[in-house]
Amino acid sequence: MADTVKRIQFTSPDIRRETTLQMAPLVDIVFLLICFYLLVTQLITHQSDPAVKLPTMTSAMAGRPNPAEVVVNLRATGELVMDGRVVTLDQVRSLLADSMVAARATDQPVRVVIRADREQRYAALDELFTICRELTIRDVILRAQEGER
Repeated sequence: MADTVKRIQFTSPDIRRETTLQMAPLVDIVFLLICFYLLVTQLITHQSDPAVKLPTMTSAMAGRPNPAEVVVNLRATGELVMDGRVVTLDQVRSLLADSMVAARATDQPVRVVIRADREQRYAALDELFTICRELTIRDVILRAQEGER
């Protein structure tokens, strides 16, 4: 009776068998994902109707006062231009001080926008920053143009 009992084998008799990667299920899954994304994008575009005018929304940002914006143009030659006329540094200082007084009266912050030419000297730009620092203007913006890629 001991001769008829077989042992259970947990390992394959052919250990050297190579594993293969089945590509068909992978291709099926990728195809289904592509179909899903195409369907979803079509549904999203069909749900928007240009004839529907959406309501406006108010947020906390809408209630904040807009800053009084003063634009200073700095040419490549070092000339300063404000409101279409060439001014000196002392005139810039007095115009910015006047703008700050007027902005405080209306409880608005002051924003200075500097449009500096790319060929200008840094010393002239530094003088503008010094004036803004002396007048305690905290919101100073340098405007730039988006370059070509």
